[in-house]
Amino acid sequence: IKKHKYISLSYIGSSAEGIIYADIWPLFLFLFFGQVISLGAIVSIASLMAAGFAVLMGGWVDRQGERRIVAVGAPLTTLAWILRIVNTTFPFFVIADSIENFGARMVALPLNALTYKKAAEAEAAKAILFRETTLIIGAFIAILVLMVWISMGGNLAGSFILGAVFSTFPLLAIFKR
Repeated sequence: IKKHKYISLSYIGSSAEGIIYADIWPLFLFLFFGQVISLGAIVSIASLMAAGFAVLMGGWVDRQGERRIVAVGAPLTTLAWILRIVNTTFPFFVIADSIENFGARMVALPLNALTYKKAAEAEAAKAILFRETTLIIGAFIAILVLMVWISMGGNLAGSFILGAVFSTFPLLAIFKR
């Protein structure tokens, strides 16, 4: 992890952002709207929009390298968190969740591909162990920070800032090669 600190931070940030998305975002939506139907509607509409966007962007993504994909995906994910902070309306939640779905996939795919390439080169077990260890560290950090934040009286919407910060970590692997 120390030897590959920037890619480690990329995995850690991606994992931490994913924990916030998977745990805090649905809880926030349920508490905000007070009903499960709104949560389901936002997630369903956003998934449909992200799928359509993915089809439109598929050809462009195929022509780009992994670094370029992460360089676009990480800012999209950050933008999704910022949209959630600045506008709390149903349409913006759908837009933000659509952007999140697409951006997160653009980050996860190249990070996974990097692991598989390293595994194919040699020492597959080390490559997989490295990935899984950094993902667990990221999840642990996110949960720890969220526990401290919430126990100090922080609200769920304030944790969106953490999601925005963690979502920028994969850019470190791009800029530091």
